[in-house]
Amino acid sequence: MNINPLNIRIESDTLGTHLKAAPTQLNDSLQTLFEILSGVAPESMTLKERGDFYKAQNANAKKFVAAIDKAKRPELNEQIGTYIRTVKPPQEDVRDRLYQMQGLMEQDLDHIVTTSTPVTATMPFELWDGHSAAPTAILRCGLFSHPAPGQHIFKVLGLKHIRIERAGAPLTETHLQALLYAASLVRDYDPKNGQTVVFNAWQAISTLGWTKSTKSLLRLRNALETLQNSKVRILLDEDTDTEESAPLVGRVMSAMDKRTAWEVQLTGTLLSAIAKHRTFLNFETLAALPNGAAFWLYAFIRSEANPRTEWDLNEIAEAAGLTSTNHDYVKGKLKAALETLVSGRVEVKARGKATHIEGRGALESRGNKVVVKSLTSITKKFPPPLRKFEFKKTATGKSRVVIYR
Repeated sequence: MNINPLNIRIESDTLGTHLKAAPTQLNDSLQTLFEILSGVAPESMTLKERGDFYKAQNANAKKFVAAIDKAKRPELNEQIGTYIRTVKPPQEDVRDRLYQMQGLMEQDLDHIVTTSTPVTATMPFELWDGHSAAPTAILRCGLFSHPAPGQHIFKVLGLKHIRIERAGAPLTETHLQALLYAASLVRDYDPKNGQTVVFNAWQAISTLGWTKSTKSLLRLRNALETLQNSKVRILLDEDTDTEESAPLVGRVMSAMDKRTAWEVQLTGTLLSAIAKHRTFLNFETLAALPNGAAFWLYAFIRSEANPRTEWDLNEIAEAAGLTSTNHDYVKGKLKAALETLVSGRVEVKARGKATHIEGRGALESRGNKVVVKSLTSITKKFPPPLRKFEFKKTATGKSRVVIYR
């Protein structure tokens, strides 16, 4: 149930009556109030409407807390805690707001209100659940795989008239994942000023498939700050000034607690590039893939429209981050990455709780005893993005790789 607080007027006197009611009536009243105070603004709302929604919600929440204090009913904290543990569905953003209320508004809820920016454009597509979109050009070059810092210009495979320029620290798979999550929250934007998205960092970590820990929070924050300090420009041969050099991420506001919402401003340059030419990527598949060539190749293959393509082995290996001068080593690494994408399976070393999954151990004899051996690896599966591949050589002896989607 999602009640719009704009349609509800909570009066202190009415609250006082609720708070002094019999226990059964109190529980019913509390549930109604929680539904008002913990609702999530519908995605169909505009940015300004969402801001008004949360402002009204905050005002109602403050009245509620003031009434609790006036009625001198400290046992309500326990009832609030009980409701938090039993609320269905267990949406993390809803629970965070309820926890803030349980702490009697220790933090001002105004920080979750997004400041409205002029909206002059709408993303020309609808995202499926668990997906995001990125500019196609940045997935077809070494932007997120080249290990060296500083200024670099990358060739975009298959798009000879486009190059990508990067200045700043090297970008990795982690930076791409953080960028994809923030971009998945955008529906409307200003091509000049971009758009600010507000989200729960723990929900972001869950969506990305990362371990739920403070290390992951730091990983996410560091990734966003690196994106903020790196500049990227899309260069066109016929007009090198078509796109300005700008960071992919503007302002970043983060916190290491479980309650505070994070804010990230995505630049107009990035969002306009997504609107023009985009590739859709699946978060679960990205989480299953190992970092390195397989990760890059998945994004590259997803950006390809043709069912069969043929590439220079050295060029595609370099774009995938395989920079060794040993040809056989590079070919072997590329072959292993492609085989992973064909199989749709990844074996990874089990850590933590994953080493003790019930019913999935193996029997092992140790002297006169038979013991259950814990898992040492787990298998991650994903829809294979690749049917097959093959290596070949041209008449001049150059190595090529053929990819069949």
